[in-house]
Amino acid sequence: MSAIAQLHLRTEEPGDRQQTQTEQQLREAHKMEAIGRLVGGVAHDFNNLLTGMVLCSELILAGLEENHRLRRFAEEIRKAGEQGAGLPAADGRRPATRHRTSFALPE
Repeated sequence: MSAIAQLHLRTEEPGDRQQTQTEQQLREAHKMEAIGRLVGGVAHDFNNLLTGMVLCSELILAGLEENHRLRRFAEEIRKAGEQGAGLPAADGRRPATRHRTSFALPE
């Protein structure tokens, strides 16, 4: 520690030290809040992408016959989207359970 910093600590009042510590804790809390908002936004965008993947693969599957050669690829896309949606959120919580929706293409 430099001589100036030591002198500053010696001349500081006990209440000043507490206020400085409280201000530092507040700055850290603001940083953590900003990071949490950023991570939450990324998780929300990722979930939107997965929803589109799952819904589009369901539409493709609805239009393919059971024995179509491309069906297994559409099923893999849907499966990957559903697995991604099952990942824990950034805050450690599990996502809400989704209801499975089936789509039928008009004739």
